[in-house]
Amino acid sequence: MRLTSAVSPLALALSLAACAATQAPPAATASTQAPAARIIPTQLPTNVRPLQYAISVAPDAENLRFAGSVLIDVEVKEATREITLNAADLQLTRAGLSPIAGGAAVEASRISLDEEKQTATMAFPSEIAPGRYRLAIDYTGKIYTQAAGLFALDYETAQGKKRALFTQFEAPDARRFFPGWDEPQFRTPYNLSVTVPADRDVIGNMPQAGVQMHPNGTKTVAFQATPPMSSYLLFLGVGEFDRITKTAAGTEVGVVSVRGSGEKGRWALEGASQILPWYGQQPVLRSDGELGRDLLVRVDPPRRSRDHHRGDPPAHLRSRGARDGAPMVRRSRHHGLVGRSLAERGFRLLDGD
Repeated sequence: MRLTSAVSPLALALSLAACAATQAPPAATASTQAPAARIIPTQLPTNVRPLQYAISVAPDAENLRFAGSVLIDVEVKEATREITLNAADLQLTRAGLSPIAGGAAVEASRISLDEEKQTATMAFPSEIAPGRYRLAIDYTGKIYTQAAGLFALDYETAQGKKRALFTQFEAPDARRFFPGWDEPQFRTPYNLSVTVPADRDVIGNMPQAGVQMHPNGTKTVAFQATPPMSSYLLFLGVGEFDRITKTAAGTEVGVVSVRGSGEKGRWALEGASQILPWYGQQPVLRSDGELGRDLLVRVDPPRRSRDHHRGDPPAHLRSRGARDGAPMVRRSRHHGLVGRSLAERGFRLLDGD
């Protein structure tokens, strides 16, 4: 029913558009020829925009707290004495600004938090001229027990209770993990590093760039920079994991599970590896007017059948060609992140059955 109601307005819109096309358009004037300005809604000031992030965090899973620091390359488009960004349930302990081209850093003279608007504003002692700067912020945050921001998930094993940490940022909860421009139109690269006990496994959007061991029994894992993307797509997982992999269409696909359960993800790995090559096969017109490569995915309404109870994949999940008249959904390819998104951003723990 939900799919049918979504298609009907689209069919109506297409019908109206076809009718309108039969009418003679009005003569073009100078005012109608000028393109309309594109206005993107935002709750943040538009005088400063982010260019890239380098985020470092050290979770304290036992006490449900974490310490963090972030370096944000920003462009100041208009002179200002304040920079406002998103932050929720974070305590900002320091903020400084330095020109990327070189020069002395300036410390923020005041940091104010607005809990209702979920923003932090850093005021500086003198006016900041237009240009590119590096904003450095030290902060602390909360590890939640529900799926928001960085959260803890406890589960039972033969060795006793274990705790893993994951992030859930969609839609507006990246601001609970780092201060930044937490709105989807701000697409930037992210560099993420995390310091954890040496026996923990760490996963993210990208492959690991390096691991540094420390004498105190911890390690710092750094990931490769992501492509430009929205803040809600950033992902981090920390725990005791198994990871099985397979290469498909030149991309490493991985399925992550609790330690000791890796082979239980084999069917999911094989399925994802078969689906992934379909991405990029269909040329479509993107909103920017250029040809992109999208995947057309058949959508059947879920239904239970006998084979569902025999352990086979449900009928609506099997790979098969689209029939005439079948509803189609277009899934956009996301700058090469598709494989890791399928394999690791949306994984679920396989806990025994």
